[in-house]
Amino acid sequence: MHLNHLVNKLVGELVFELETPLHVGAGGFGAMRSMLRVGGRVVIPASTFKGAFRWVAEVVAKSMMGSLHGYERVALKCYQETDKGIVYAKRSGDPDYEAGYRSFVEALREQVRGGDLRGVELATLLDLGYGEDELREDVLESDVGYELFGDFLAANCPVGRLMGNGVLAGKFRVFDVFLDVLAVHIRPGVGIERSTGKAKGDVLRFTEVVPPGERIRMRVVADNLLPGESDSRVFAGVLEWVGKLGLQLGAGKSTGLGLLRLVGQRFWFIKLGDGSDRRGVFLANPFKYSPTTEDVGEMVGLLRERS
Repeated sequence: MHLNHLVNKLVGELVFELETPLHVGAGGFGAMRSMLRVGGRVVIPASTFKGAFRWVAEVVAKSMMGSLHGYERVALKCYQETDKGIVYAKRSGDPDYEAGYRSFVEALREQVRGGDLRGVELATLLDLGYGEDELREDVLESDVGYELFGDFLAANCPVGRLMGNGVLAGKFRVFDVFLDVLAVHIRPGVGIERSTGKAKGDVLRFTEVVPPGERIRMRVVADNLLPGESDSRVFAGVLEWVGKLGLQLGAGKSTGLGLLRLVGQRFWFIKLGDGSDRRGVFLANPFKYSPTTEDVGEMVGLLRERS
C-alpha cells in the first residue's frame, strides 16, 4: 500500500546490452536447463529484474547509514531477508533500537490518550490498517508493542518504501521483458561440490543461454519519489550503480553469467496537477512525448536535490 496520494511519477526506459551470456531458467530437473519461454519467446520476468534492483538498493542504503537518523536508521539496521520475507527484527541491546522503541511507545501512548490522529506514530499504524482497539495502552505494555514497532519500522524503511516489504507494496515497479532472439546457445558445465569447491564426478549439465551482444529494453515506474527524501536518494544511488557497474541477473552469476551493461536510457519525471498536464494526457502515455532527460547523472541529481 502507499501511505500518500500520488504526487509524481518517474518513468524510465533502460537499454542494456549483454556482456556475458544470460540464463533465466524455467525450472525443472535433468541435465538440460532450458530458458524460460512464453509463446515461444524468451522472457525475463519482472520479478527477476526487481530482485536484482532490490539487491543493489540494499547495498546502496547500507552505504548511506551514516546520513540516516531516527526511525529510518533503526529500520535499516533491523532489516532482514528471511524465508518469510522482509522482517524488522528486535535488536535487544542495540542503543539505536532501544532508544527508537522507547520513543515510539511513549509517543504512541500519548497520542492514544489524547486522540491525536496527526501524530506520526498513531497515524502511520492506522494507515497500515490497525484498529483503535488494537492500539490500547495495555497492549503497548506487552510484547505486541514490539510487533507494532516492527510494522512501523517497515513503513519508515527507505528500502521497504522503495521496493516493498510486508506492509508496503513499494514505489518501484518493472515489467516482464520479452526477447526476440534468433537463437540461444547451449553452454556445457559440470556440477560443483559445495563443501570442497571441486567438480562432481559424472555430473554434466547443459544450459540454454542468450548470447552476449543481445539488447534488452526494459521499463521502470516509480511513484512519489520526492527529491531529497531517503528512498529517492537510494534510487538515485541505484541508477548511479547501474550506470557505472551494470546489472547482474538470472542464474549462474557466480560463474560469470548475466552481466548487463547500460547503453541507453530515457526518463520522464511527471508532476501530477502540473499546469502543463492538468488532464493527465502526458501521464497516460509519456512515451509519446520528449523525455525529461536522457542522462542518468541528471536524473540522479534531480532525485538527490532537496526541495
